[in-house]
Amino acid sequence: MKRRTYVGALAGTVTTALAGCSAIIEGLLARALDDVNLISNSEEPVGIRFEIVDADGELVFEQTGHLDGVDEQSEDETSTMRFGDIWEAPGEYTVTAEVDERLTNTEPITIEDTDDSVLIAYEDGALEIGLFEELADD
Repeated sequence: MKRRTYVGALAGTVTTALAGCSAIIEGLLARALDDVNLISNSEEPVGIRFEIVDADGELVFEQTGHLDGVDEQSEDETSTMRFGDIWEAPGEYTVTAEVDERLTNTEPITIEDTDDSVLIAYEDGALEIGLFEELADD
């Protein structure tokens, strides 16, 4: 995923106001994120389902939702949904996401701090899952 996708999805006018200050922007973005964040830049609406399972195989959270398509004329480059209060403790988790019942990805995630943020991002037909800090560095 491109770094600009995350910055564009979460920074909005903050990015413009602080252009060139990437460390400041990343700090602000990290505080603006919830535990799990769904992001799509598709022009078409997408249905997305995800679940989080802990190391013992217990279901921690599951959600089915719908992300609107992004209008070419809109200033918003992405459609987003956020979910908080998921991480009760640091640990190993498995996140599985599915887009429109046709594209699935499963990734192990290590939550070191209950403030960590996971991104599930759908872009250009690809579905990525990872910690914000890891994906933003790509």
